[in-house]
Amino acid sequence: MKLKILLIMALAIVTSFAFAQDKDEAKKMEKFPPYYACMTEPHAWFYGPLEESKKRFAIYKENGVDMIRVELAWGVLEPEEGKWDVKHMMDYIKLAGEMDLKSKVILGVAMDPPNWFFEKHPDALQMDEVGNVSHFSMSYSFPELNKVVDEKNKQIISFLKEAGVWDYVIYLIPSFGPAGEPAYPHPWTMGGEEVYGAPKYWGYEPSAQKDFAKQMKTKYEDISTANKTWDTDFKTWEDVIILKPGEKPGTYWNDYLLWYRDRKRDFVKFEIENVMKNAPDKISLVYVPGTGFSQADWDDAVATAQGPWVVKMMCDSMDLMTTAIKSGAWLQYTGCENEPEVARLRKYLDDNGMADAVMWGENAGYYVCAKHPIELANIIIRNRLYGLDYTHAHFAFMPKEGTKMPDLDNWDFTGMEPGNVEPNPTIMGDLKTAIGMIREQNNKIFASKNETK
Repeated sequence: MKLKILLIMALAIVTSFAFAQDKDEAKKMEKFPPYYACMTEPHAWFYGPLEESKKRFAIYKENGVDMIRVELAWGVLEPEEGKWDVKHMMDYIKLAGEMDLKSKVILGVAMDPPNWFFEKHPDALQMDEVGNVSHFSMSYSFPELNKVVDEKNKQIISFLKEAGVWDYVIYLIPSFGPAGEPAYPHPWTMGGEEVYGAPKYWGYEPSAQKDFAKQMKTKYEDISTANKTWDTDFKTWEDVIILKPGEKPGTYWNDYLLWYRDRKRDFVKFEIENVMKNAPDKISLVYVPGTGFSQADWDDAVATAQGPWVVKMMCDSMDLMTTAIKSGAWLQYTGCENEPEVARLRKYLDDNGMADAVMWGENAGYYVCAKHPIELANIIIRNRLYGLDYTHAHFAFMPKEGTKMPDLDNWDFTGMEPGNVEPNPTIMGDLKTAIGMIREQNNKIFASKNETK
């Protein structure tokens, strides 16, 4: 009799747990939320007057858009230590939500630390091979990195809840570095190639140099073993430094690249899990950079102690996708106009047991990539992507009559200020068609998945 009672109790507990899990899943995912079209506005627009935002939101709705992507940049929200200014951005999200536009929210901590933070923690600055530093990322070797990111992620999430806009948020996007992507600073985040020059290797800040020596000591134990392997003559582990590109190709350079890669991998894993821990009822959406390196690219970098820019940026797409999916996150590919790379990523997912992985498509933020929305939709459909995140929204607009069309390829915003634009009839019309194509395809695919879940 006692055994029967215990079995009944155990069954009740298991059933209750399963029900709770199902309930959590339903709440978190709804299981595949039917939002397939997102607009990402340029910064000048979402920091602009809300009355102009309302007009644009109405245009988005008329053309089939159901989401906006919002960057909550730490450097903007906390311009002085301890003094937060979040009202405008919370009102922006609220306005969109009240107009039935859901939000993707970028937790922009690691991608936009404020100046006061770097003044207080200069050891958090990431440095390249010639001594340039980035203010749009933090060193992956900064000892307090995880602690700072956790604290600020929690703070931003709390603002969303306190402002009453949490229910409008469907996705939270963890940021890993410049522009949110897990890639080392690209010239465009450093003033452009005209200012910065070609892509460079990073990881030369003091905290990184120290961490590299520590990791190599763990690997080789004795400095003489390392010297023999690398063909170097460091006297002690304290003398070990990260050499400049072109020096000591071969084993040393492979060791450096592995360290360079793994410091970023460690942070990526932490950041994904941190966002999911702090917001278990939201979908974590992970950026996959527009181009990832191949084994041939890696081998070239080892052989030459140089290598192509995709290795310098360490666009580690395959591991990134695997880590994200294993953690329960979704993906967003940030260069979907590049169909060969989309197909390569999709094949990797299909071949490695991740055929059902959900990945949004986002066009690169250039006019040439944005002015043909129907082509973007065809790529998304052919490669089973989830939806289109159109960046940036101003590419689908034009200045009102009397103002010359700016050079959008070169980011000339003259004449494109909020309040001075109207829909470009060709591009906005094609965008509406593209969204309809994607929605029709995905409604069929994901309706069936909802039923099976």
